[in-house]
Amino acid sequence: MLIRKDIIRTISWILRVLLIGGIIYFVNAQSVYAGDFSETLGKCIALYEKGDFNKAIHELKNVIRELELTSVDKARNEELYNANLYLGLSYLGKSQESLAMESFKKAITAAPDKTLDPELFPPKVISLYHEVISRSLSNLSVQSNIHGAEVFIEDTKKGNVPLVIHNLPPGTYTVRVTAAGQDIVRIVTLEPGKNTDISAQFQNTGSLHITSDPSAATVYLNGKAIGTTPLFIKDFAPGEYLIAVSKEKYNELKKPIMVKANETADALFTLLPVTYLVRIFSEPENSEVFWDGKAKGITPVTIENVSSGVHMLRVVKADHDAVLDSLDVQTPLTEKTYTLVPHKGSLSIKTEPSGVEVIMNDKKAGLTPLSIGELPVRQYTVTLKKDGYMEKKITVDILRDKTAEITENLTQVDTQLPTIIFEPPAKFVKENNNLIKAHISDNQSVREAFVMVRAEGMTNFRRVDMALSGKVKNMYEAVVPDPYLKKDSVFEYYLSACDAQNNCKTAGSKDSPHKIRVTSLEPYTEGFILDASGYGDDVHVTISLGSLEGLQKGDKYIVFRAGRELRDPKTNDLLQIEESVIGTIAVKELMPHTASAKVLSAVKSIARNDRIRKVPAAPSDGSLEGDYATKVVLRWAPNHEPEVEGYRIYRSSTAAGSYQKIGEITGRDNIVYEDTDDMREGLSFYYRITAFNILRNESLMSEPVIGKTKKVGPPPKNLRSEGVRVREVVLSWDIMKHDPDIKSYVIYRSNAGDGEFREIAQEYSDTGTYTDRKDLEDGKTYFYKIAVRSRHGSTGELSSAVEARTKDAPAPPQKITTTSGLARMVKVQWDRHADTDVVGYVVYRDLKEANAFTKIGKTEKTEFLDKELSDGVIYSYKVSSYYSVRGDEIIGPQSQPMSAKTKQRPKAPANVSAKSGLARKIDLKWDKNEEKDIVEYWVHRGIEDKLDRTPFLKVTANTFTDSNLKDNTKYSYSVKAVDIDGLESDLSNTVNAVTKSLPNPPIGLNGQASQDKIYLKWKPNEEMDIKGYNIYKKGWLKSTLLTTSDQNSCEIKMEEKIKSIKLYITAIDKDGLESGPSEEINIISQ
Repeated sequence: MLIRKDIIRTISWILRVLLIGGIIYFVNAQSVYAGDFSETLGKCIALYEKGDFNKAIHELKNVIRELELTSVDKARNEELYNANLYLGLSYLGKSQESLAMESFKKAITAAPDKTLDPELFPPKVISLYHEVISRSLSNLSVQSNIHGAEVFIEDTKKGNVPLVIHNLPPGTYTVRVTAAGQDIVRIVTLEPGKNTDISAQFQNTGSLHITSDPSAATVYLNGKAIGTTPLFIKDFAPGEYLIAVSKEKYNELKKPIMVKANETADALFTLLPVTYLVRIFSEPENSEVFWDGKAKGITPVTIENVSSGVHMLRVVKADHDAVLDSLDVQTPLTEKTYTLVPHKGSLSIKTEPSGVEVIMNDKKAGLTPLSIGELPVRQYTVTLKKDGYMEKKITVDILRDKTAEITENLTQVDTQLPTIIFEPPAKFVKENNNLIKAHISDNQSVREAFVMVRAEGMTNFRRVDMALSGKVKNMYEAVVPDPYLKKDSVFEYYLSACDAQNNCKTAGSKDSPHKIRVTSLEPYTEGFILDASGYGDDVHVTISLGSLEGLQKGDKYIVFRAGRELRDPKTNDLLQIEESVIGTIAVKELMPHTASAKVLSAVKSIARNDRIRKVPAAPSDGSLEGDYATKVVLRWAPNHEPEVEGYRIYRSSTAAGSYQKIGEITGRDNIVYEDTDDMREGLSFYYRITAFNILRNESLMSEPVIGKTKKVGPPPKNLRSEGVRVREVVLSWDIMKHDPDIKSYVIYRSNAGDGEFREIAQEYSDTGTYTDRKDLEDGKTYFYKIAVRSRHGSTGELSSAVEARTKDAPAPPQKITTTSGLARMVKVQWDRHADTDVVGYVVYRDLKEANAFTKIGKTEKTEFLDKELSDGVIYSYKVSSYYSVRGDEIIGPQSQPMSAKTKQRPKAPANVSAKSGLARKIDLKWDKNEEKDIVEYWVHRGIEDKLDRTPFLKVTANTFTDSNLKDNTKYSYSVKAVDIDGLESDLSNTVNAVTKSLPNPPIGLNGQASQDKIYLKWKPNEEMDIKGYNIYKKGWLKSTLLTTSDQNSCEIKMEEKIKSIKLYITAIDKDGLESGPSEEINIISQ
């Protein structure tokens, strides 16, 4: 059959790449002959690619012939395979299919395991190659009544039963099936293209029955899974086996199980769940945690002995949404933080007026009208503040999904005093029902008005309430009690009125009261006309004065006449007796009891009984009006004498001192005078008033009235410090009544109560507060005074000193604890500071007894996790609290030290031992660590004392069998323990063990042959555990096992007559180790 040349070229290129790669590989593998054939094979490839198939075939045959003469090994077989395969392709190039198939057969014989990739070769080549395999090779199926028995072909292990071995070349093979120290050997002849089945049935087997709690766990025998529990295995070879049972989320459990012949070994494996540690945190803290429905405490909380898998978690806190979660625990430590959403409500605030500042729990929230949403459910204190209005505090409860409403009308701060317009009484008449009256008004309502009355010379005043008269708007009246209305007596009084906000105003005062003399309404009279004579301009009268003492010629008098009585139409009280001026007279002659006088002027005829007076009555009811800083305003009752022309005002610095005239006013009804001469704040003068008439005659002086300029106001009352604060002192005082003369409040400070007080500030707003932040020190006492300063520049008296103290730097937090035993970290915890000004905490660390604490961090929480620490080291910690004031941190003293020790690394495993002398394995064991949280052990291995620092195996048990080792080789081992936190112990002591040596090759082999038998004998090996010997026939390419013998001799029956045969033997010990070959002998048939 012909193959297209383009296909052949493709195959040629592929094979060339593979072949060259193979040659390079064999060179690297130190093949002693690879270098000899690589160049030749390259030339063969070149010939093939040129299409010179004949020459390529010739050269390839030479290569194959030389390869067949070399020692048999894997590298030689690889090249022999490639050469034959390439030869077959060359034959295909010449369409010689039968020769190609023969070459393919030889290639397959050299390397039975080789296959062709369908993607690299055409289907025809693949088909032809498989046809050769099906014609040339065989499959061998091996079964046994012992599961897992080992299968060897020509002493090379091929696997465990049940086993199918594919693509074996035809020929005779020695098949050995081994289990539990027993061998069953079969000599099998495989024919081309045929499958062969063999069965090895062992005697005296046992059974194995494995159960577990829980069930459905995987069972491992020598590291290989053999089924799931419950598991029953028949025909199990007697012996001890290490059985491991594992299940997801459970700790693996290993046990040695002894299987005895004709018995069933029962083994129950109780698996323990893998337990883990879970830590739950929450924001806010102190939330209750329920784990799988059971209460576990308050966050932060640690839950121990948790099994792996999904668990139900619930975190709850009052007035917050509960958190539900399913937590899949799969790692040794699981940490999770949950944020709880608080229940929320809202608040609507409306005020009249609007623009009112809203403060909620000491934090500013905005101006009204105001709507605040997403407020956590709780009780709030709402403060409403606006300049000029009374502050108001309201408590409101915010409910879930509800809107609380506040509607408030604020009351204006009333700085206006009531207005009192005092109406001084003209005269108090003994017979009348006498009233004290005043017009009293206020921008709000008048809460009370009263008169304080006392008799002159007495100490105590008596209160008499005033009431609205009902006749005139805002007119208040008080009836003077009868005991004060004795004729010619004098009583004193002053008025006071207060509004709804306790703004009070007085007219007069306790120290400067008004005075009233009780008298009759009879006109003031000095004498009478006895008779009159003459006419026209020459009229003379005789007068009677009662006493002529002091009378002089030329003295002038007023002549007047009393008229009708004026009475109150409702009360019939006598209000006044009318008077009229008749004329004036001048004294002419003095007589013993009378005097004569000439009429100077007359508007009417002067008649007998007309009255005369030289001077008016002294003005009465002098009082002060208003309270002024730079003036005194006087008021008095107007004189009733019709001839009065005006008044003169006199002033003295003392009541009994010399009075100097300071002013004069005309007009009988002008009864108010303002004294502004040389006035300033805090002065006091005494005033007396006279009346003068048309004759310029002046009355006696009135009773003295004290007049005072307004003092700079007294200091505010109740100066106090508001609490103890951080580097500031908040002063407050009672808000004073509005006084337009007050400009500011002056603050003084001293370091001692009796020390010098220095002015530190002026407060211009009338809020009643001042905050001192000037150069204050922590924990120091200061003293303060306050005074008012007027707009005229004067400063009033200082208040009493008030003591204030700045807050000490914060004390350390309480109940500081440290948690030892954590892996490479320490947890420091404390109680939240009772001082709400504390905003955070500073943590310091020191190695124990080093006494050098260093700041390592700060936090606003009540715990600090110090990480990346050394193992098993004692650390000391201190904690400070700190304030934050205007960007500065004020750190308090450090707490007493608290120590904690980080978790100690596990101890190195003790009593590590390794058992020598085992066949191709070493048994390791060590003491189980005392630590309860060891999760695995890491085994380090080395050869000839060169220990590998990287673990080659991690196990959970404290035993291990290292298998598939080299014979007679020294191995070194060391073990370290690893805990649940990943902490590793030091390596244990290094132990050494040597695997068992191969038996020595037998010696003294000799033999002889008859026609169909061969007799062999040799010297028995000296090893005590030799189980038998294998007898081999030496072949050209390979040797063939003929038989085995448990003696040091044997007889071999040959199926055909032989001429000569080369034989050698090996020794096999009870562990299946086979010695090297003995010396060969050549048996020649006789």
